[in-house]
Order: sequence, then C-alpha cells, then structure tokens
Amino acid sequence: MSAAVLSDRYISDRFLPDKAIDLVDEACALIKTELDSLPVELDDVRRHIMQLEIEEAALKKETDSLSQERLADLQKELSEEREKFDAQMAKWAEEKVHLDRIQEIKAQIDDVNGQIEIARNSYNLEKAAELQYGTLPGLQAQLEQAENAVKSSEDPLISESVTEEEIARIISRWTGIPIAKL
Repeated sequence: MSAAVLSDRYISDRFLPDKAIDLVDEACALIKTELDSLPVELDDVRRHIMQLEIEEAALKKETDSLSQERLADLQKELSEEREKFDAQMAKWAEEKVHLDRIQEIKAQIDDVNGQIEIARNSYNLEKAAELQYGTLPGLQAQLEQAENAVKSSEDPLISESVTEEEIARIISRWTGIPIAKL
C-alpha cells in the first residue's frame, strides 16, 4: 500500500503499477542482501574500528608526549568501540539464528503440505490425516513461537519483511529527497 502511495507521490517519470512493483522488488532485494551480509550499522562500526586501529599503529611509532596522550585516548575509544561492536555482533548473530530457524520451519511446513497432497492423491487417507492433524499443527505452533521470539526483540538489526521504512529508503535513494521529508 505505501509503495503505491509513495511512488505515486514522489516518482513522476514512471507509471503505476510498474513503479510500485519496482519499489517492492528493490526493497525485497535490500532485505535479502542485509540477511546475507553484515548490517550497515555494524559495517560502519567495523570500518570506524579499522580507522582507529590504523591511527593507533601510526601513533605507536611516535615518541612525543602529545602523541602519547592521543594514543591513550584512542586506545580507550577503541576498546569502547570494540565492546559496542561485539555486543551488536552477538545480537545480530542471535537474530540471524532465529530467522534461519523460521526459514527452516517454513520449508518443513511446505514439505509436509506437499506430502499431504501426495497422500491425498494416492488415497492414503490415514497418512494424510496424520500429517494434516498431527505434524502440521506442531510445525505451525513452532513457527508462531519462533516468529514471536523475533517480534519481541528490541530494535532488531535485521528483518525479513518489507516495511514502509524500507520503501521510504528506496524512494529517498532514487529521488534524493531525505527520508525525514517523506
């Protein structure tokens, strides 16, 4: 819905529904990329740590007192940044495990649905009933539990669904209009 509204409002060189579909497609690609790689926030912190480490290596070669003071301040900042990075990496790894588990359960549900269909087609009604009323509800309960664990996470680093925020980020990138103005 927001893809259609925002694309109609801010993208004038293309026509609906093509521009809304392209927006959703690019947002999905963005989410898939973020799922497969390090989130932008973590990558920025990692790059900052690398810059500080380079500066630290250069300052270790200096002998004057001003350089030694800067080195001490830099080492303190570096340790704080590393702690922050390690905490965020642990959170990201935990979120990734939960999302991987959700994907695994969804694949199992699809497999069970396929097995139910095969059992129905071959008139193996006992197996179909066992899968549909025994196995499938258990998997659906596991899926709901895993999704609730992801939803309860505070300020998630990764997500597997497209929201208005992703759509706004894409429009901002395409048009140059800052997200806050959207």
